[in-house]
Amino acid sequence: MKTIKNIALIGTIVASIATIFGLAYQLTQSDKKTIEIKELTLEKLTDLPSVEGLKAKYTFKDSIVTSLWKLNYLITNLSEGPIIGEGNQKDIIKDKITFRVPDNFQILEVKKNDKNAPFIIRYDKSSIKVSFLQWISNESLDISIYVEQTSQGESPSLITNEREIIGGHIVYNSFQSGLDQSSRRLIDYFPNSMEVVLWWILIIINSLTIIGFPIILAAEVYKYIQYLKDKKVFDNYSFFDERKKTPPEKPETEWKTLIMTVIFLVLYSSIPLLWMIEI
Repeated sequence: MKTIKNIALIGTIVASIATIFGLAYQLTQSDKKTIEIKELTLEKLTDLPSVEGLKAKYTFKDSIVTSLWKLNYLITNLSEGPIIGEGNQKDIIKDKITFRVPDNFQILEVKKNDKNAPFIIRYDKSSIKVSFLQWISNESLDISIYVEQTSQGESPSLITNEREIIGGHIVYNSFQSGLDQSSRRLIDYFPNSMEVVLWWILIIINSLTIIGFPIILAAEVYKYIQYLKDKKVFDNYSFFDERKKTPPEKPETEWKTLIMTVIFLVLYSSIPLLWMIEI
């Protein structure tokens, strides 16, 4: 069936265009450096139950503290490639990336939870400076931060300036709002460029389907109805009309093409499952 061949051809062309677009997008985005700052836990260590007459005094490293917080952050390079921290081709403006806490907090201590992680950490009362040779894609820095609240104001948090990174982009997330590593969508295992390709395949083919399917269906129905009419005329008059000796041709179905088209449509219709299934 020519119509089915045309559908398969259009689908192949659309998939090819979307793939080319995705590759072009990947090339244009390859220099984009994305860091995710994910809050894992945020705990006030000096909280007391509300009991009348109960008082307590807290010390941290032999210093008295009144409002002590423990923050745990996972900082990850989400870029397609590494972030270079040293040399002539480095991706950061200075020789480090600086992370800060709000002004109403002061940093008491910072611990690197994975001692073998290839990062050097220095800190003062207001900031944490992280330096590295090369920050590999999907590599994470897991740190615990002890801070004291000095006045009322913002809640404790960790931020940085994306302008410290050439082509930088910062994503803020939390364990509560983000996706747990033990429960990820299938699409999260694909490269960002592949997600773009699949999105464009969905958008383009859905648009073509919405516009073209009613037309194609109407054309096929019309052809079959016309065949039935012609066959009826042939059956009724061919015996008396010697000039009409050739019966009308029945529309042929090419099963191989039909099966390939069905397989293509099944695969295409399963693409949205990548955004729905969690494993």
